[in-house]
Amino acid sequence: MLKHFFADRLLDLKRGFSTFPKPSDILFSAIVVLIYAVIAGIIGFLTGFFKIELLRTNIWVMVLLPVSLFFWPSLFEETFFRGILLPHKGRKLSRGHLLLYSFFSILAFIVWHPLNALTVNRLAYPIFTNPIFLCLATLMAIACTVTYLKTGSIWIPIVIHWLIVLVWVFFLGGRNVLLDVS
Repeated sequence: MLKHFFADRLLDLKRGFSTFPKPSDILFSAIVVLIYAVIAGIIGFLTGFFKIELLRTNIWVMVLLPVSLFFWPSLFEETFFRGILLPHKGRKLSRGHLLLYSFFSILAFIVWHPLNALTVNRLAYPIFTNPIFLCLATLMAIACTVTYLKTGSIWIPIVIHWLIVLVWVFFLGGRNVLLDVS
């Protein structure tokens, strides 16, 4: 039974990486990102979590940071929290099962951040335990979950995650706690 479960998860992950988005998937995802941006912008600016602030650092960090942010957190986290924890759209499941998988994936994503800050990435503690950050992370997880379930392509949530983190770090006063640039 457990062997079958892991085989299904790996098959779903393979399907997610081999499914490339159609133009209608990209349009749907752009609308989801726009909705996320409006809600996150309202929350972020009203609470002071976001502030218009350009990242000031050396040229090498400016060049390497987008690349590193693509791999960590975007590729790594979306591969696990969407690609492994969620069924691929080719797998026919009831709405109830999809909601259960989705809830678990989103909850795991939220819990991951404070747990990561308490164990591995202690520099991230003030950010990863901030209720506003966790609220915005929840909204992003919902956006990534919805787009993955609709499109079947893991590439969409990876790009969404990457773009959101890039905008936050480069333009909205976020900081990359892995490189500790702020």
